[in-house]
Amino acid sequence: MPSTPMITRSNKGSNLTSTAKKVVTLDDIWKSLVTIQESVSSHDIKLETIVKNIEGFEISIKSFSTAIDNLTTELNLVKEEKASLALEVKSLHEKISKLESEHHCGPATHEYNIYQESLERMSKANNFMIFNVPLSANENSETLNVMVDHLFQDLAIQCQSTSVKRIGPVGSRPRPIVVQLNSPTDVHMVLKSKRKLRNLERWKNVWIHEDLTLMQRKQLCGLRSELKRLHDSGDHGWVIRNSYGSPKLVRTNPGQSTTENTKN
Repeated sequence: MPSTPMITRSNKGSNLTSTAKKVVTLDDIWKSLVTIQESVSSHDIKLETIVKNIEGFEISIKSFSTAIDNLTTELNLVKEEKASLALEVKSLHEKISKLESEHHCGPATHEYNIYQESLERMSKANNFMIFNVPLSANENSETLNVMVDHLFQDLAIQCQSTSVKRIGPVGSRPRPIVVQLNSPTDVHMVLKSKRKLRNLERWKNVWIHEDLTLMQRKQLCGLRSELKRLHDSGDHGWVIRNSYGSPKLVRTNPGQSTTENTKN
C-alpha cells in the first residue's frame, strides 16, 4: 500500500502538464485563427480589386465588341458597294463591247460617239498644250518640267505639273507639249493667264491652248473658217470662245448692228 500515494502524485503531475500543454495549444490555435482571418480579409480586398478590374475589362471588351460590330457593318456596306460597282462596271463593259461591235459592223451610232467623246474629254480635262517651244539639244523630261515651272513663274500663277511631254510626229516645226496638272481648275487658271505671254519676251512666240479632242479640233477648225468669212465680209463683232467645254462663235457686242461693229 505504501506505493499508492506516489502513484497518485505522479498522476496529478501528469495531469497538470497535460493541461498546460492544452492551454498553449489553444492559444496558438487562436492566434492562427486571427492570422487566418486577417489573411482572408486581405484576400477579400484583393478579390474585390480583381472583380473590379474584371468588370472594367468587361466594359472595355464590350466597347471593343461594339467597335468591331460597327467596323464589320461598315465593311459589309463597302463590300456591297464594291459588288454594286462591279456590276455597274460589268454592265458598262458590256455596253462598250456592244457599241464597239456595232461600230465595227457598220456606221458608229450617235450614242457611241457621245460616249467616246465624253471619255476622251474627261481624260484631257487636266491637260493643256504649249505650242512653238523650240527643241533644245539636251531636252528631256526634267528640262521640260523646269521649263514649265519657269512658265508658271512668269505668268505669276501657282500650279504644279504632274506630267510634261512632247507629242506628235517629228517635223520641221517644234512638236507641241502636253502638260498635265492636278485639276481642271488649275488648267483654267493657266488659260486665263495665257494673254500675258505676248508681253513676255521669252514667251512672245509661244501660245497655250486647251488639250482638245479630235471632235473639238474639227469643230474649232470649222469655227475659224466661219470667223474668217465673217471678218472678210466686214463683220468684226464675232469671236471664238469656249462655252461649257465646246468652242462657239460669240458676238462681242450683240446690241450693235454689223455696220456699227465694223466701224468700231
